[in-house]
Amino acid sequence: MDPKVFYIPAKPDKIVKNFGIYCRVSTSDKDQLNSPAVQISALTKAVSHVEQ
Repeated sequence: MDPKVFYIPAKPDKIVKNFGIYCRVSTSDKDQLNSPAVQISALTKAVSHVEQ
């Protein structure tokens, strides 16, 4: 190989990461009526900040 020629390998394509979100409500108390929405919101924010 000619010493003036440099081989630059191609960068790999972006890695795709799949996530699953699970939330639950354990009781039917009034305190937990908004629980699924709060859980989904928090988990969605956490997943969106994961580096790719």
